[in-house]
Amino acid sequence: MKKVLILGGNQFLGRHICEKLIAEKFQVYAFNRGTRSNPTGAIHIKGDRNKKKELYNILDLHNLLDLHCLLDSHKFEAIIDVSAYEPEQIKMSLEVLKGKYKKYILISSASVYQDIKKAPAKEEDEIGGNFRWGNYALNKFLCEETLKEFSMRNASNFIVFRPFYIFGAGNNLDRETYFFNRILDGKTIFVPSKDTIIQFGYVKDLANNIFKAVRDHNFNNNIFNISGNEYMNFKQMINVMEEVIGKKAIIKEVDDSNIKVREWFPFRTENLYGDISKLDEKGGSIDYSFKEGVEETFKYCLENNLLGKYKVYPLEKKFSEMLKSKI
Repeated sequence: MKKVLILGGNQFLGRHICEKLIAEKFQVYAFNRGTRSNPTGAIHIKGDRNKKKELYNILDLHNLLDLHCLLDSHKFEAIIDVSAYEPEQIKMSLEVLKGKYKKYILISSASVYQDIKKAPAKEEDEIGGNFRWGNYALNKFLCEETLKEFSMRNASNFIVFRPFYIFGAGNNLDRETYFFNRILDGKTIFVPSKDTIIQFGYVKDLANNIFKAVRDHNFNNNIFNISGNEYMNFKQMINVMEEVIGKKAIIKEVDDSNIKVREWFPFRTENLYGDISKLDEKGGSIDYSFKEGVEETFKYCLENNLLGKYKVYPLEKKFSEMLKSKI
């Protein structure tokens, strides 16, 4: 049975990747601290990736320090790094696991693009630290650079995926649920006035394409934008959720020119959309529309009693009071 190592693997995207690979008959190892349950069928290796000594738990468990590790049959088909947020983290894992894998797949972020205005971002566009996204974008950029430099120096295969906004069952961020709850409850959704174009990737599509990247050589040594096929603004996104839920949303636009949008709204007012044609050219595919993904996500939330209790932010209360005063 072919082996895959996931750094992370017990939360949202990592969990979906684990489940997909297990379903495809891979032997999946999940290296994480064990603070959450791991997917059924995954072999858990407990450790903190920030501690080099604990990364060696991976090698100890599989006896990969044996001379046989030089044979391809004893290597991981891939290491999938879902949890690298700082360059030192990926540098350490590359050093410890050097020569123990056939390809290293990094989940980066589309936030590394410097500016997305009129045209969708392409993989060859300028990337780097982006002050709009804080240290997150800078560190993801540095993770990419660390992996590329290491792979070139050691003649090893790498793949980088740059997701745009990810959504789906098990999302640990209050994004889809933010809108589901307010629509169901008949509460006003206060939408920033700045016209912002965004793009969503359904988590199952991401997991399916990462599986293809593990399996297929033509993905090797490439960087991919990965997301759905549709671009939309916030109101268009909410319109789809209305259709799925079967209830009209109450939407009010707010002038956000002098307000920190993230203090009440789950998205930044920064364009985040890209060209995913390269993924298609290499054999990837997007199988879900945004609406189909929302339908599955909403059903999951209902079946798992994830809706009903939610935080109302102070700015939302302020906006509501301002509305009442105008009546």
